[in-house]
Amino acid sequence: MNRFNILSRARLLLLSAAALLLSLVTVNAGSTVLSINSGDTSTTWFVKDEPALVINGFDLSALPISYPITIDAVRFSVVSPVLGQPVTLVIYEDPNGGSPQDAVLLRRETVSINTTGVVRVPLSQPLVTSSKILWVGFYLPVDFRFRADASGTSVLTYWGWTPSSTFDVGNLASAAIFGPADGSAPVNINMNGIARISIEFDQADGRTFEGSAAASGGLAPVGVQIVGDPAQVSLNLMRPYEECPGLSYDPDDLLYTRNDGFTVHCRVEYGPYAPGTFSNIADVPTSIPSFEIRGTKYHVFANGNYEAPGGQPGVFKIPVTHCMKPAPGDLEKAVIGVAYGAPQAWKILPTVRFGDSICAELIATGPVSYFVPRTGNETYLNVNLFVTNSITFTPALADLRCKDVLTINWHVYNQGFGAAPTTEVLFQNVSVRTGQVTSSQLITIPPIAGGETRGFETKLNIPSAYINEANRIIITLDPNGKYDELNEADNVRTFDYILQERASGC
Repeated sequence: MNRFNILSRARLLLLSAAALLLSLVTVNAGSTVLSINSGDTSTTWFVKDEPALVINGFDLSALPISYPITIDAVRFSVVSPVLGQPVTLVIYEDPNGGSPQDAVLLRRETVSINTTGVVRVPLSQPLVTSSKILWVGFYLPVDFRFRADASGTSVLTYWGWTPSSTFDVGNLASAAIFGPADGSAPVNINMNGIARISIEFDQADGRTFEGSAAASGGLAPVGVQIVGDPAQVSLNLMRPYEECPGLSYDPDDLLYTRNDGFTVHCRVEYGPYAPGTFSNIADVPTSIPSFEIRGTKYHVFANGNYEAPGGQPGVFKIPVTHCMKPAPGDLEKAVIGVAYGAPQAWKILPTVRFGDSICAELIATGPVSYFVPRTGNETYLNVNLFVTNSITFTPALADLRCKDVLTINWHVYNQGFGAAPTTEVLFQNVSVRTGQVTSSQLITIPPIAGGETRGFETKLNIPSAYINEANRIIITLDPNGKYDELNEADNVRTFDYILQERASGC
């Protein structure tokens, strides 16, 4: 299989949404600048030995655009030009997505770039196109230096050249070396980001982009779905995990690394092993104070050489598209998140909705689930307390006898993102046959932060009634319902045992 043709169309769409990428800035009268960059940090890259082509991929499918669009100019962040040397501006359309190796040249212009900074390069004549996927960039002379962002390893910037010679930019397959700048062969350049190349265009109806992205001139907001066109992208290629049937991944993303590949795996995560904080909450709109976890909590892990060189542990060298189906009531607002890093924190991923599925480019191993944004007007707290399975009884319940003092070591986990207030906890010993409460203890535990687990020890007197009968230990969090939390159904834990008689009698 030709390695340049195995990058799926769905992947390119998700990547262009995922790095969020979609910085939409209104400029001049009726024009919009579309950037696939993020962050303010930049690195410098240069051309050596022979001229090289540097192009960025833009997938417009998920954007509310009226076609055709008219491209007026291309912007390029230049560190140092090569004075007197011509630069070739190129724009391609890519009808089938994936690698641009078979992209069709729409425009080629010889231009002069003699200044530094963000250089606006106007087209000699505006280009009118209805293409959904575009590749835009420059064929640069030796020693030309430009900027890229530091958003992480990506396949959205491609390089191409022919050693000790030139090649025809009208036929990208003619380049001896051509591929993404993600560290893979044959280019073997890991930019750890995306070239700072953007396009300036007008829509057919003269509208500019509306909403927070355009209004702020910043990045499209994290935590807000992008709505994709299911007619344009088939999710049939997605492969469900055997152990996590509600979660699927794109196997083509793994084929892409066939020379140095890895595999992904999944298990359902039942334990309290996820953090209660978000690493990128500052990037979401101010109208979203936080998120609630709603989906099944999966744990995705990988085998093989999957980590990005020089990055945080667990971060994929190439993101892997993952999709899941939220509950119908959550569909229009659900976004996917993954927890990773040290200390571990959730990161809300740019999420695209196709029909009844939501998809995102998973960037790291770790817990994965979907979330819905809060409005700040909820009557219930962003808190979910429950007693974990790490509970011990001394003596053991199988050996419990009348008049014993039972020592219970127990833990409470807050699977929410707000701090739980001071909470009452009721311990009861109950006769299963009669329902009579024969012993009880009401204690108070301090506040527990989101994602925090705290341990406690409680003693409960065991009665002398109902010997050789079934008894039940009941632990109830917030027994008087002083506050509402995300899930009230998991506030009670029960443990049954047969109460035995002491040798000396009861």
